[in-house]
Amino acid sequence: VFKADATGEAAAVGTAIYLGDSVYFYGMQSSAWAPQHIVNCNADQCGGSSSNTIAGSLFTVAAPRPLLPTAAIELQKDGSSVTWGAGLQPSASAATQRWYLRKCSGTDASSCLAKDAAWTSTTSAIVSGDVVAWVSDSSGRVYDCSGTPCSQQPFPPPSGHWGTPFRVFKADATGEAAAVGTAIYLGDSVYFYGMQSSAWAPQHIV
Repeated sequence: VFKADATGEAAAVGTAIYLGDSVYFYGMQSSAWAPQHIVNCNADQCGGSSSNTIAGSLFTVAAPRPLLPTAAIELQKDGSSVTWGAGLQPSASAATQRWYLRKCSGTDASSCLAKDAAWTSTTSAIVSGDVVAWVSDSSGRVYDCSGTPCSQQPFPPPSGHWGTPFRVFKADATGEAAAVGTAIYLGDSVYFYGMQSSAWAPQHIV
């Protein structure tokens, strides 16, 4: 593997490669390295050939990024984004479409309501089954979805605001809930359900 330098050519041997860099690969022919035998892929297959060029065979080094409660995200669906003060609106990279999925260290109403530190001190990556709240980047408030429509409430949630915490689940390849503890990455499909009268209600889907 070689990093591509600013001119699109191979960087010097020993040059560090970082996430986001462009790289290319070449292989062997008859057990000997063949720099012209460059690996590339199309929609149907991958293969090595001397007809491949470096410029046409560059790959970007990427890795899944975990979902963190301290990172602003967008909640997107069919080309639209959840928007503060509304519902789904065309995605526009606006502050009203940025959210923090703030995570509670607790698992139920008694450990997440009127327990500010349970929310503000939790920074670990979000996994399937975690308790989160939708905190608007533009207002610092949350959608409390005890019913329809969701109301706008303070964060962290005070006592009695059981409509604020949601459980988040990653959707697996079959569209069902992934196992509790499954990592959630940016770009994954997820769904949320909330509480009714301070008890988790899996059928109360947001």
